[in-house]
Amino acid sequence: AVSTAVSIAVSTAVSTAVSTAVSAAVSTAASTAVRTAVSTAVGTAVSTAVSTAVGTAVSTAVSTAVSAAVSTAVSTAVSTALSAAVSTAVSTAVSAAVSTAVSTAVSTAVSTAVSTA
Repeated sequence: AVSTAVSIAVSTAVSTAVSTAVSAAVSTAASTAVRTAVSTAVGTAVSTAVSTAVGTAVSTAVSTAVSAAVSTAVSTAVSTALSAAVSTAVSTAVSAAVSTAVSTAVSTAVSTAVSTA
């Protein structure tokens, strides 16, 4: 009876110790695996979100800068071309008008002088 009781006590103690050790090991492994998986998933999601946001912001900034530069360049070019065209047209018109007026005045004066003489 004593031998049986000792045997049962030892068996129970060993079983409990092994069960506790295995349970703790499995629990730790599972907890570590879950934490690693969650951490990786969250890290990937955050990294992707930040990357996308930064990419969009940079793309928008570059697009805005390029658009402004092109707009300014085109506006300057058009303005310069129009200014030159208007200047040339005005200069040509004034030159023609002055030339015609002078020619008419000289012709009239010469004609009057010849007629008078």
